[in-house]
Amino acid sequence: MIGASENKRNMDNHELFEAIVKEAYGDVEWVGCEHHIMYKRRSEPVPESIASADTLIFDHEIAKVIWGSNWSSVLSILAMEPAEHRDVVLGVLYRDRKGG
Repeated sequence: MIGASENKRNMDNHELFEAIVKEAYGDVEWVGCEHHIMYKRRSEPVPESIASADTLIFDHEIAKVIWGSNWSSVLSILAMEPAEHRDVVLGVLYRDRKGG
């Protein structure tokens, strides 16, 4: 079932996705992952959502914040990864970029 696998993917990678959302938006006080990636900004009364992990990963505005001037190269690398390995590669690239 697609919904169950998306939930599992998001929950398995919650810490990584949370770090990316918080870095990308800066004013996030809460991130929850299940079928969608939900987040709440400090200044907003209602949470917002990102439809899927791949929506988070491939959003150009988020990618520009996370990857800087190298954003399109990183997205190309991630796009070429099979979906079942993409989050592992994303995690390695994210940690390496931050020096560990």
